[in-house]
Amino acid sequence: MFPKHFMTAARISRPAILCCRPRFVVQIASKCQKAVTAKGYAELPSAAERGRWVAEKEQLTEERLDIEGHPVMQRWETPYMGKLAEVATRNGGRVVEVGFGMAISAKAVQSYPIEEHIILEANRDVFKRLEDFAKGATSKVTPMGPELWQTSIKRIPDNSVDGILYDTYPLNKEEQHTHQFDFLREARRILKPGGIMTYCNLTSLGVLRHEYASWHELFEATQKPHLLAAGYHADELLVEAFPVEPPRDCEYYSHDTAMVPIIRKRGKASASSAGCHPRHVLGTRRSFSSWRQQSPWKGHRSFGTEVNHAAAQHKKSPKADGRKLNAWTQWGELKECVVGVADNACFPPVQPAMIPEINDPMLRKVLGEWPRGRKSQRCVDAANEELDNLVNVLEGEGVKTLRPEVMDWSQPLNTPFFSVENQYVACCVRDTIITVGKTAIEATMSRRDRYFEILAVRQILRDLWREDPEMLWKAAPKPSMADDMYNLSWWDWTEKDRYEHMHKYQYCITNEEPLFDAADITRCGKDIFVQPSMTCNYAGIEWLRRELAPQGIRVHSAHFPYDLAPSHIDCTFVVLGPRLVLTNPERPIAERDAAFWKENGWDFVDCGQPDNPERPAFSQSSKWLSMNIFVIGPSKVIVEEQEKGLQELLKHRCGFETVIPVPFRNVFEYGGSLHCSTWDTCREDNMVDLFPKQRDNDPALFEQHLS
Repeated sequence: MFPKHFMTAARISRPAILCCRPRFVVQIASKCQKAVTAKGYAELPSAAERGRWVAEKEQLTEERLDIEGHPVMQRWETPYMGKLAEVATRNGGRVVEVGFGMAISAKAVQSYPIEEHIILEANRDVFKRLEDFAKGATSKVTPMGPELWQTSIKRIPDNSVDGILYDTYPLNKEEQHTHQFDFLREARRILKPGGIMTYCNLTSLGVLRHEYASWHELFEATQKPHLLAAGYHADELLVEAFPVEPPRDCEYYSHDTAMVPIIRKRGKASASSAGCHPRHVLGTRRSFSSWRQQSPWKGHRSFGTEVNHAAAQHKKSPKADGRKLNAWTQWGELKECVVGVADNACFPPVQPAMIPEINDPMLRKVLGEWPRGRKSQRCVDAANEELDNLVNVLEGEGVKTLRPEVMDWSQPLNTPFFSVENQYVACCVRDTIITVGKTAIEATMSRRDRYFEILAVRQILRDLWREDPEMLWKAAPKPSMADDMYNLSWWDWTEKDRYEHMHKYQYCITNEEPLFDAADITRCGKDIFVQPSMTCNYAGIEWLRRELAPQGIRVHSAHFPYDLAPSHIDCTFVVLGPRLVLTNPERPIAERDAAFWKENGWDFVDCGQPDNPERPAFSQSSKWLSMNIFVIGPSKVIVEEQEKGLQELLKHRCGFETVIPVPFRNVFEYGGSLHCSTWDTCREDNMVDLFPKQRDNDPALFEQHLS
C-alpha cells in the first residue's frame, strides 16, 4: 500500500483502478498527472518495457535511493516500513519480501523471530547489496534475482509462505496505481492458509488520498474491488492508518498518515506458526540499533529508537512455555502482563460521561476551551518513554510483557445512538479488560470515545484463547451509550446537590444498561469487589455477579460515600496482599463495607498525602494517582519515583521487601498511573477464600438500585 520501492509489477489488463469511481475518472486522472508532474514523476515512462529495470544504475545515499532518476525509497519511511514488517511477520515462519531497496523493511523483518526470509529483487545493483545483507543476517535469507518478481515467484511452491510484504516501484505510468494487484493475485497461491500479507504503493496513494475522506473509503473504492477480483474475500481484508512525517520536500508523499492493508488468507495457520503472533511479547527482540536512523518523525518509536515499544516487539511463540491466563488476586507472582501505549493519543471529547477541564488556570485562560484532536507528539513521546521503561523494568523482573496494537484514535465514531469526533488512546489497558481467575472479561466501558478501545488488545486475547484451552473469554454486552444511559443534569448540580446524590451512589450514568470499566474491580481470590461510580453502575455489577456465580466467584459492591466523582477503585482502595489494603484517607470505605472486611481479618493502612500533588494540565485524574501502584509479587511492588513517603510506607509498614521506583508522571495525562497502564494476564495464584464470613444482602442492594 505504500512505499515506492523499485521492482516491477505485471501489466494490468483490467480497467484501471480509477474506474472504481466512474464520475471521478477524468477528474482524478487529471489531478494524478498534475501531482505526478509536481512530485517528480513527469519522466516516468509510458508503456516502457519492464526488463530495463534490471540493468538501471542505482543512486544510493544515507537518506534515499533513486533509480532511473526517480525516488524509490527514503529514510523517513523507516517507522512505516517497520509497521509493515510487523504485520508480515506475525505468523513467524517463512516470510517473502518483494523489493529490497534500502534494506529498511528487510532489517525490520530480521528483528523478528522467523525461519526464513525470502527477498525478491529486480535491480542488479540493489541485488548485490542484498547478497551482502544475506551474509550477515540473523535469520536465513534467500535472495531471488536479479529478475522481475514475475519470474522469481514461479519458483516458490503453493501454500508455502507464512507472511508477505510487497513494496516495489511502478515501472511505467500505466502501473502507477495498479502494479500491486497482479502480484497479490499470484501471492494468494503461495500464501499458506492463515497466512498474512501486506503491501504498499506510496506513489499511488500519495495522489489518491486527496480524493477520499478517509483511508477506509479509499481502500473500499480503489483497492478492495481489485482484491476481490484477485480471489480474496471481504472478510480477509482489513485496513489501518499509520502516522508518518514525510519531509516537506518529499517528491511522492505529503500526508501525515499512510495506509496499512492487512490481508489474512482464510484457513488455519500451520503448526509451525499458529498462535505465534510474537509481536506482543517483549524482551527477546533482536536489536536493530546498528541500523536505526533518527527519523524526523518522533511519534511511533517502534522503529528508530533503542527502546522496545508497542506492537513492534516480537518474541518466539510463548505456546511452548505453557502459556495460560490466570489471575485470582492482586498480589500473586506476576508472570505476564500487558503494558499500554500512548501512540496516536487524542484529547477526550466532551460527552455525557465526561466534561473535561484544564487544570492550569493560566493555560485555561490562554486556550479558552478544552483542546480537540490529537495530543502533541512531545507529550506522546514522553509518556511512551516511561511506558517503555516500565516494560524494561518488568522484563528485568522476569515478567513477559505484551503491548496493544497501535491504532489511529483520531478517527471519529458514528453509531445510531451517538457520535464523537475522535477516540482516545490504548494507554490504560486496565480500564478495558480484567482477568478474573481463568476468565478474561471485556468491560462495557462508560465513555463514548472508548467504545472500541478493547480492539487494541483483541489480538492478544485471540492468541491466549488459542493457546490456553482452559481460558474463558467473556465480552460484556456492548451498551448503546444513548443519551438515556446518562444523567445529563449531573454536570449542572451544585456541590451540595452532588453530596446529596453521592450518598445514594447516583452519578452521571444511569442503570438503563450494564456499564462498567474493568478498573472498578479488585480481586481477592474467590471474592471480587466492584465500586459503583462514574464509570460503573449497579446494572454492571449485577451482570458480573450473574456471569461469575457459576464459577463460584462472589461479587460484592464497595462503596466510598465521600468521593464526589468516583472513577476506578485503584486510586482509592488498593489491595496489597492477603488481608492488607492501602486506603485513601480522604475517601474511606463505607462503614458497613469496612466491617465486612475487618470481620474477615483484613487490616487497612492509610496512604499518606502525595509527595507531589501536582497534575498535568490536561489530566482528568486526581492527586491520588500516587496510590496507583503495581504489585508484582507477594513482596514486590512498583511505585512512581517521586512518591518517597509511599515507598517508605510500603517497606516499613506493609512488609514489601522490594520497592521499585520508576518515573511515570508523564503518563498521568492519559488517565492513570502504573496499575491503570497494565493488565495482568498471568499470576501464580489460585482461588483462595479470604472471606469465609459472608453477608447475604448484596443482591438486595442491586435490586434497590435497579428498581
